[in-house]
Amino acid sequence: MSSRFIRIYTPNPTTTRGTSTKIVYSEHAHPTTVARFSPSGYYAASADSQGNVRVWDTAGPEKILKSQFKVISGRINDLSWDGESKRIIAVGDGRGKFGHAFQFDTGSSCGEIEGHSKSLNAVIIRNERPFRAATAGDDGTIVFYTGAPYKYQKILQRAHTNFIHTLAYASSGSHFVSAGADYKVFLWDGTSGDQSKELIDVDSKTAHKGTVFAAAWSPDGKSIATSSADCTVKLWDVEAAKSTTTWKLGTGVDHHQVGNTWTSSNLVISLSLIGVLNVFDPRTGDKPIKIIEAPTKSITSGALFDQQPSSYFVGSSDGKIHNLTLHESFDTDPTQGFTHVTGGGHTNLVVDMASGHQQNIWTVALDDKLREISVSGSETATHFSPTVYSLSSQPKSMSASSDGHTFVVEVSSIEVIRGSQKVTSLSLKYQGSSIDIARDGSNIVAVGGEDSKIRLYKWNSNGTLTESGELPEAQKGVITAVAFSPNGELLAAGDSSGKITVYDIKERKVSINKWTNHATRVYSLVWTFDGAHIASASLDTHIYVWDVAKPLKIIAIKNAIPRGAWSVAWVPNSVVDGKGKLLGSGADGAVRVWEVVFH
Repeated sequence: MSSRFIRIYTPNPTTTRGTSTKIVYSEHAHPTTVARFSPSGYYAASADSQGNVRVWDTAGPEKILKSQFKVISGRINDLSWDGESKRIIAVGDGRGKFGHAFQFDTGSSCGEIEGHSKSLNAVIIRNERPFRAATAGDDGTIVFYTGAPYKYQKILQRAHTNFIHTLAYASSGSHFVSAGADYKVFLWDGTSGDQSKELIDVDSKTAHKGTVFAAAWSPDGKSIATSSADCTVKLWDVEAAKSTTTWKLGTGVDHHQVGNTWTSSNLVISLSLIGVLNVFDPRTGDKPIKIIEAPTKSITSGALFDQQPSSYFVGSSDGKIHNLTLHESFDTDPTQGFTHVTGGGHTNLVVDMASGHQQNIWTVALDDKLREISVSGSETATHFSPTVYSLSSQPKSMSASSDGHTFVVEVSSIEVIRGSQKVTSLSLKYQGSSIDIARDGSNIVAVGGEDSKIRLYKWNSNGTLTESGELPEAQKGVITAVAFSPNGELLAAGDSSGKITVYDIKERKVSINKWTNHATRVYSLVWTFDGAHIASASLDTHIYVWDVAKPLKIIAIKNAIPRGAWSVAWVPNSVVDGKGKLLGSGADGAVRVWEVVFH
């Protein structure tokens, strides 16, 4: 058996309120804060919350690491390459110093960053000789440097009266722009650092009516796009120093515009605080030509809706849910895939999801709520239904039956719900951790416990749940995932130690007890539709595909999901001719697709 990576559906940038976001690399051990391509395009540099900078090759899927350095002692907020793709300046919230200039390959110092008294938010380097650099931050000052090596030249005229969030050079290097929390935008001479002009909207007497988080130049250097907490994106004519276009993007905190870029194809992309990318064509329209939605946090659960068109729903650690419309060939534009499910959703981490017998998806979260996403006709839902049920305690896992009931295992009970009404509940003398119900009509429910045991229950036609015995103890830790085979004859169980066991339900015995490849907690188990293979996802970042008939035949997809794999699913109708397509998602917020060949 073998596997082949097909594609990745990437997450949108993570945002933080009140912070500029700099617009899938995943090798940082700490949250990544900024990434920039080198002017040559051969390398990219990324930085994290602990002061580390990694320089890596942009060619190929491996993203081979070129160099890594710890440049300051705290969070890095921004970095910039010089025009020769040889030097980098990184700035942020360090202790002792707020920035560092260094050679990208050796880490050797190539200047001193000084003149500031508070954290730095932005840095730029002029791409043309003579090289110049500028830094700005919470002290409201801009420091100008000559280089290379980069040396302090002067503090620019104190034009800003509050935090400065962004700096950007025009591609020609003739000017650079600054913007910040005082709602103001200034232009500066790119060589001397002298103030050139202020961009002022005649209505507001400043550039915006809220903090300006980002500014980007057009490729020809004649225009600037600014994004602000006043929920607008504005285009400015540089020569005339006036606004030519204003795009309003809703109201409220979610629509604060916290980052932007101007692409080489002359499109402006602005990032909303909620994580939505808004794409504008400066030549046409008064609204975005495209809105790109995707998760912005770790994906913590997933569920497959296998009716047409099939969709993969994913829930995140921030309570948001997105669905990914699945295409048979996977050759469509990946940015068209995700849709945000809106309206009355969860407020905390999504614990589990399940596909109902009707056209719906059920979800439970750490807000102790059960919610429904309805799918009407052949169109994938983008809105929660009004149906909501308040659980008795914190949910651990859930499953949905073919007769329209949802089963939720909580810390010390099982609740059975139909719609928004509780049908029954059963107190447990142990702590439950996972649950699944057979879909073959037998109505057998398997519940995994934190005591390493698996109990079986019978769902009766009179609406009661009765215990019907235990399976042999074969696990080493908490039972973190259980999954019945499509015909209900076998049950796969994974635990917190990484062990997977397959049980024969009729005989109540262990069928397979050799799968110990995972190093830690198994989060998800899913059978192929023919019951011949099982895919597993684990906190150890790996995904394995197991052959039930030949237990020693294993497909290993190593390092499949950086920082942990939480969910796997087989694409409907894809397991044919000895092949299948497998979806995986997890801590990095992306969804990946592999083709698996069953030899």
